[in-house]
Amino acid sequence: MKTRQRIASIWVCLLLNPFFIKASEISLMPVSPAWQIDDLAEWLPLTPYWLNDNRSFVPLKKRPLRFGRQTMIFHSQTTSGQLAQGVPYAQFSVFTNWQLADIFVYWAGSKQEGIVVPPPVYWIEQGHKNGVPVYGVVNLQPLKYGGEYSNLQKLLIKNEDNGTFPLADRLIAIAETLGFDGWFINQETEGGSSEYALRMAEFLRYFMERSPKHISLIWYDAMTKNGKINHQGVLNTLNHLFFWAINPSPGTGRMMIDYRWNEHSLLCDHHESYQWEDSYLFYGIDAHWEKYITPRFKSLASRHRNLALFASNWHFNNDALPSQNYETAQNYWRGTDGGDWPGVCSLVDSKPMIHSMPFSTDFNRGQGGSFYYHRGQPLEVLTASGYGWTQPQQQTPLPDTCGQKNRNARLDVKSVDITGFQGSGAIRLTPASSSESRIDLFSASYRLQGDEEIFLTYKHSNDGVYPIIELQLSYGLSKELYLPTCDKNWCTASLGLGELLGQMLQSVAVKIPAGFAPSVLDIGQLKLFKEATLMAEPPGVWISEQQTYNNRQQIRVSWKENSNADHYLLFTLDHNAQPEKFIGQTHHTSWVIDIPENISINRIGVLPVSIEGSQGIMGIIDI
Repeated sequence: MKTRQRIASIWVCLLLNPFFIKASEISLMPVSPAWQIDDLAEWLPLTPYWLNDNRSFVPLKKRPLRFGRQTMIFHSQTTSGQLAQGVPYAQFSVFTNWQLADIFVYWAGSKQEGIVVPPPVYWIEQGHKNGVPVYGVVNLQPLKYGGEYSNLQKLLIKNEDNGTFPLADRLIAIAETLGFDGWFINQETEGGSSEYALRMAEFLRYFMERSPKHISLIWYDAMTKNGKINHQGVLNTLNHLFFWAINPSPGTGRMMIDYRWNEHSLLCDHHESYQWEDSYLFYGIDAHWEKYITPRFKSLASRHRNLALFASNWHFNNDALPSQNYETAQNYWRGTDGGDWPGVCSLVDSKPMIHSMPFSTDFNRGQGGSFYYHRGQPLEVLTASGYGWTQPQQQTPLPDTCGQKNRNARLDVKSVDITGFQGSGAIRLTPASSSESRIDLFSASYRLQGDEEIFLTYKHSNDGVYPIIELQLSYGLSKELYLPTCDKNWCTASLGLGELLGQMLQSVAVKIPAGFAPSVLDIGQLKLFKEATLMAEPPGVWISEQQTYNNRQQIRVSWKENSNADHYLLFTLDHNAQPEKFIGQTHHTSWVIDIPENISINRIGVLPVSIEGSQGIMGIIDI
């Protein structure tokens, strides 16, 4: 590291941390927050680093305007100890079906750990990259699960002098500061009265009227206008008070109808003058209990009602192997063999995955064993556990192969981690027979401008039959890209799309000609973009914090932002400044490295990467 840079970094560290290198009882590893009600009144970002670690800077991506049913996904995780950078093992529940989600609710909270829980930053970033708003939870639980009526009383404290609700203002400030989209209010604590029901409605309306347009509330059907907890399973005169409170203007808030709904609930007209209400009601299905039961899914579909899928990751088993969890998740979301269960994706409305440029994917699930870098070079990951890694912020789009099993598809598509081009692995397409087969990888709704190119990185060993990438266009038209033999390393085929100016791209598919089996096709990367981003300057890198914790060295590495970078990859480097171990990926400008015992690090590299995947020049620091 240059002398001037070293002096500057030490000066910054002395300003922020008077004990630059020290033994500490507090880890530098950033942990996603969770608060008790009493904590909210005094909440402020703890340090500039805390804000950098927990705040999302990824804006909510615009999706094409879409009419039809929507799906609210509840993803459950334990409340405390959620590391903001990801976790050093692969046994972790990740959500990857973003094309099926319209709203993502991070579900957590407990009496001991905290009942006000914002989403970890990696879920905010992933949701926003996929055009899905992400919500935290205010979890006022039933008494039998540790709920306390005093928490409801404290939440609803009103400043009578100026008419404000201080904790509503805090909740707005937290959502704005951390970059997520609002809160799911779960008020199930018994003991209320009609007075508190009116106060709750006033609190909700106050929040909605004071919050920016992009921050809103979702209300759960539990409390009634008399203050009692009595789940209705329908929008009616007992709970309509709260629906109107979160909708001071029609369509600003959402409400989840409890699981007790039935066919009669779906047929209710509510108020004939306000038919817009159904667009903002989500009918709950508890996946933990209903699992593979289809009738209620189909009832919602037939009545064009929105779905709130609670415990969507019920299938995750902490005692199973990661490969087993992956297979179980595939069965739940994509369908089981034989067609007994069609898959969630067949029961909800999917959204086009390609709707703007650039579109780039390495088929990264956000977790794995190794990390593939530089045309398939497998790198070890720097973790203390030795059991893989999970960093959901790394996810890139996975194929939308909905219902491939129950349709008796002749082409199986799976994520694999035994090979990869960049990231966690690749996808492998395996024909079930020697006959011709075809499958859509990604749905699309994008009008081509004529200056796009498609790049596909792949490998296969068949020297006589070539797979084909098919761009399906409107009016039954298509454009094909052949994939010649490539059995030694990864190859990239490309095609300019200038002649397709004005055409509407509807899907990207793979066609396997007859006779290709028993060969398999591995695809490591797919990119559609107009022009590569140039990043000529390497980022300046420095050490901003350092300490000893539990006999391990912890280092916070910081760097100067590159305005053209979408994210950064961090590596340990060998004496030739080549990547040796993978550390992590982030949208931020600092990262805490927890160095395992008996591991020596001499040099660290920070590599900026653009939104379409172009790599810049690595910034390097000697340790």
